[in-house]
Amino acid sequence: MRRPANKLMVLGLLLAAGCNTGTPVTPKASASPKAPASATPGPTTVVAASPTSVPVMAPSPAAFTGRVLGLDGQPAPGVTVRGYLISDLGSSLVSNNGGGVVSNNGGRYTLQEATAPLSTKTDDKGQFTLKSPDGKPLNIEATQSDTVKAIKLGVASDLANVELKLAFTGNIAGKVTAPKAPTVTNFQGVDVYIPGTSYVAKADAGGNYTLSNVPVGSFQVVASKTGLGTASVQDVAVTSKETTSAPALALTVVAPVLTKFDPPAGGPGAKVTITGTGFGASTGELIQVSFGGAVAVDAKATDEKTLTVTVPDGAANGQVTVTIGGIPSNSLPFTVVKKVVPSVGNFLLDLGTSKDISFLVKDSAGKTIADAPVDVSVEGKGAIYKDGKLIGIETGSTTVSFVSGGVTAKLRVIVKKEATVTNLAGNGEAAHLDGPASMALLKDPWDILLDKDGNLLVLEQGGNDLRKVDLHDPAHPVTTVAGDGSGVYKDGPALTAGFNGPGGMCLGPDGTLYIADADAPHIRRLKDGVVDTLAGTGVDGFADGPGATAQFRDPHGLVYDGHDAAHPALLIADSQNHVIRRLDLADPAHTVTTVAGTPEKDGFLDGPGKTAQLHNPKLMQLDGKGGVIIADNENHRLRRLTFGATVGAVTVATLVGNGNEDFEDGTLETSMLHSPNGVTVDAAGNIYFTDADNHRVRMVTTDGYVLTIAGTGSRGFDNGPAQHNASFKGMRGIAVGPDGTIYEADSDNNTVRMIK
Repeated sequence: MRRPANKLMVLGLLLAAGCNTGTPVTPKASASPKAPASATPGPTTVVAASPTSVPVMAPSPAAFTGRVLGLDGQPAPGVTVRGYLISDLGSSLVSNNGGGVVSNNGGRYTLQEATAPLSTKTDDKGQFTLKSPDGKPLNIEATQSDTVKAIKLGVASDLANVELKLAFTGNIAGKVTAPKAPTVTNFQGVDVYIPGTSYVAKADAGGNYTLSNVPVGSFQVVASKTGLGTASVQDVAVTSKETTSAPALALTVVAPVLTKFDPPAGGPGAKVTITGTGFGASTGELIQVSFGGAVAVDAKATDEKTLTVTVPDGAANGQVTVTIGGIPSNSLPFTVVKKVVPSVGNFLLDLGTSKDISFLVKDSAGKTIADAPVDVSVEGKGAIYKDGKLIGIETGSTTVSFVSGGVTAKLRVIVKKEATVTNLAGNGEAAHLDGPASMALLKDPWDILLDKDGNLLVLEQGGNDLRKVDLHDPAHPVTTVAGDGSGVYKDGPALTAGFNGPGGMCLGPDGTLYIADADAPHIRRLKDGVVDTLAGTGVDGFADGPGATAQFRDPHGLVYDGHDAAHPALLIADSQNHVIRRLDLADPAHTVTTVAGTPEKDGFLDGPGKTAQLHNPKLMQLDGKGGVIIADNENHRLRRLTFGATVGAVTVATLVGNGNEDFEDGTLETSMLHSPNGVTVDAAGNIYFTDADNHRVRMVTTDGYVLTIAGTGSRGFDNGPAQHNASFKGMRGIAVGPDGTIYEADSDNNTVRMIK
């Protein structure tokens, strides 16, 4: 036979069930009971006493006797009578026996046979006996059916012959409120119950509840939910077959409190730890963290005093508020990091030298955050960062990352021996003179390219001719290839043909040279020593159609489009018509069509074909990836043209530049250009361009960074170290040799420069 459980065993069982403890409950109790241990309805787990438990002293059992009278006032046989032990441990919990612990949380009471069973039925005279294991008072309930019951609360063991008179039950209806927390609008799941009994209900979202089939009597009604607190009303009278309206149950709300953030500032994506109290880690309440109005999506309480959260996109400087289960905390200010600004942009670093790098951290209002911590890391073999300096230790590429508050800025640095700028041909005087490069004179060189033999062709807009620089001869002799210099349009043998302000050229795969004669305006061809005309009337205008009737206005850039071998063509940057034209080389009539841009209308718009807009496109170059790079001069951008599935179908997209006529190295999106004119691509896919009004030669690396190769930014005519001394004036065409040597047409200096 099991020994009756003593008080210590009851305490152990209560704690093992995860229940709160409390004081005995009576119908007239003035203090509100504590919240129930769980908010989940369902059967309560029966917890058995540990077999190793040794009671200190045996409890004193007691017998409770009485009778039950039916609706007719006569003894009622066969009525179920239950006794509920009232806990003396400070809670509203009750035990039905020495081994079954239950709570008022919506669970149904579990009965278990024990030494002194607390459930019985009346005999044929309506009599009953209940045996209590410890002699404590009981709440005794008689149940004939769901709607016919009687109950007495707090029955002492010395009270003999307890009489319970059955009556039809009633209901208690009411509302749960939170007057101290007007932001709480959802009361779904709040527990409402009569302590010491099995009468439990759940409030709906509006706070409404009904306790059904309650025996006639006067009761305390309690509401409780973790995070929202508790409420209690006394002396709620239940009348047979009636629904009693109980006074409102006003919950005592406990709001979370914020004390600090770690770190105190951060950008979108940064992890932040918030310290405070009342974070509801054990309750599973919904946690919402607002950063100046932007709501985080991953807030998580690690304990009651700590929660972690990621700063959301769209966050701005302002107050941070934590809301737990609909209850808002106090607000504390938080600084949102917007960007980290290094003191320099992407750059070339001379091997063995160093460069000072500082940085500012800006908040979402654009203000500098004083003493903001910045972590610096270096990837790549070219350089190291030490004591605020980047030191070039080995030729190669390096990425430097600056991180503050989860916001990152990156610099792209190439460590190499500094290039030197020299004159290849021309000395600044505007004239025409062939001979060794050191003596030759040029006049307004515009476009340059390497021919199939590896020599440099120079198209002179002011000189109205085509020159060649022999790169294989150490003296680099300069000779005239075509054009009589007269400035008068004329076809014929190369040296007697006349050009008028030629502005661009390209080579076909068979060595044919195509020339955009800008001021004529015509599209010309040099083949087998003879110059002829493919398209143009010689009158400025705009007209598509057969080459003989097509019209252009200031054509410059040309590329040979051979991506579709069956439909070879020339693409023409028709500068002052602000369009890209296509000349069909497979068509004997050399038909001209417009493929990109809005004719005779300047503007900026990316997109397909004629919906795209350009503004004074100048020179162009195939990018080696199936596209064409366009120097979109007055949009201050490099654009990329790609081909569609059908002949003449193209799309234009921005490659580099944000449209501001300014200077800044950086990413493709943040870099700024000022009137780019020439563009070329090396064998590795790096893009080089002349940024004319920034007076610099710049580079777009294959991994998407823009940096300066040569030029101090001053307009001039200085040779020497490429970045520290060289200056340019009137930069136009650019070409790059297989050995990496860069050639630049320095038009206003009447010179072809070499960067090597």
